[in-house]
Amino acid sequence: MNGLIIIGAALLSAGLTFVTNWLALIPWRRCREQHWSEQARLVSPVLVAARSNLWVVPGIFVLTVLMFWPDSSPLWVFTGIAAMLGAYVGTFPADREVFPRISLPCLLRSAAIAALLRFLKWLVLIGAAVLMPNEFNLLGWSIGGLVVCLWIILARGGGIWTGCKLGLILPATERLRTIASSTAARMNVPLREVLLLRVPMAQALALPATGQVMFTERLLEIAPDDEVAAICAHELAHLTESRAAQSSRFIGILTFLPWIFFNPLTHAFGILAFFGLLFTTLGIPRIYRKISHKLETRADAMAKAN
Repeated sequence: MNGLIIIGAALLSAGLTFVTNWLALIPWRRCREQHWSEQARLVSPVLVAARSNLWVVPGIFVLTVLMFWPDSSPLWVFTGIAAMLGAYVGTFPADREVFPRISLPCLLRSAAIAALLRFLKWLVLIGAAVLMPNEFNLLGWSIGGLVVCLWIILARGGGIWTGCKLGLILPATERLRTIASSTAARMNVPLREVLLLRVPMAQALALPATGQVMFTERLLEIAPDDEVAAICAHELAHLTESRAAQSSRFIGILTFLPWIFFNPLTHAFGILAFFGLLFTTLGIPRIYRKISHKLETRADAMAKAN
């Protein structure tokens, strides 16, 4: 019986993910002949929703198992893992359609690395929630403190170290170092390090907490030096953010972190605690988007000035 539930969760998760992604891509398919900016506008929310499916769909199956088989403690764990794998399989057709230039081996490699990182993240959060006692005591606060410490380590360089060990992050090429160094000197912005990110999408990002910037291989392939410099100016502007602005970005962790205290909160406040946690999970992203938009607008202004 348990085996059938696990297999069924994997198959249904793959099917549900595939169908929702396929339906969501219909408007994008109709604009294939339009300007790339219109295509990007329509495909962006689809990609965000597809990434969300990777934890929402497994979450649905886990909650279903907990509702109908509350005493089968190992079952919901294996069901969640199977449903997550199914969601990843169901996402591949959409990825292949949106990014046909990316080879299947490269797509599988990127998906495997992303799955590993997400799995470790959720393993920590779910493990902390399971181990959390039913009341706030020394053990509970210790577990919560350990999770926060792990998150701080990742934000302060642990994530970069992990990416380097996985072969996902490499030292910058001579071309990229030259562009970044000259742009930083012109803007008078201290730059600790510039790195190369091995993913098949064109992207750049700044890490204000560590004073680093990263560019993807794909971005360097398609963008000439002047465009790379313009993008670099935007990312370097993020390195000049105040401590308060940098700290405000970390509000995003509150989207899921409070759920590790599910046991003591529900035992103390009942159903009100559940709705409070749900409200936090739905509300924090809205606040984070407002903060992020303000900081992105500031970075754009500095990039234009330079």
